[in-house]
Amino acid sequence: EFRIIYSKSGDFLRSKGYELAVEFLEMHEDIDVIFSHNDGMTLGAIEAMEERGLHPGTDIVIVTIDAQQEAIDALREGKVNCVIECNPKTGSEIIKLAEKLAAGENIPRIQYVHEEVFYETDDLSLIEPRGY
Repeated sequence: EFRIIYSKSGDFLRSKGYELAVEFLEMHEDIDVIFSHNDGMTLGAIEAMEERGLHPGTDIVIVTIDAQQEAIDALREGKVNCVIECNPKTGSEIIKLAEKLAAGENIPRIQYVHEEVFYETDDLSLIEPRGY
C-alpha cells in the first residue's frame, strides 16, 4: 500500500542526501516516509528537513540502513524511527575464509552475518557503541 513518489541515487553521500532532500521536499508536501539505503544520506536528509522546520521521525518516518553510531544517536533522539544494520565488521571473517580456500580447505557454502534491526520502541540503552 505504498506509493513511491521520489527515488534517486544519493551516491551514499551525506551531501547528496541533503541535496536530494531539499529537492523532494520542495516538490512534495505530503511525505509520510523516507527510506534511505545509507546512514550518511539519511543524516543529510535530516539536516534538510530541520532547515525547513520539519521534525524528522515525527513529521516524516525515517528508515535507514547501516547502523553507524550517528544514526543510532539519531534514533535515540527520536529523529529516526528504524535503523537496519549492515554490519561492516565482517572483513576479518571473509579474509579467514579466503585463506582457507587458498589453502585448499573446504568452507561452508553459506555464511551468516549477525545483523539487527533497531526500532524506536526498543530499549535503546541496550545498543552497544558501534565503533563505526
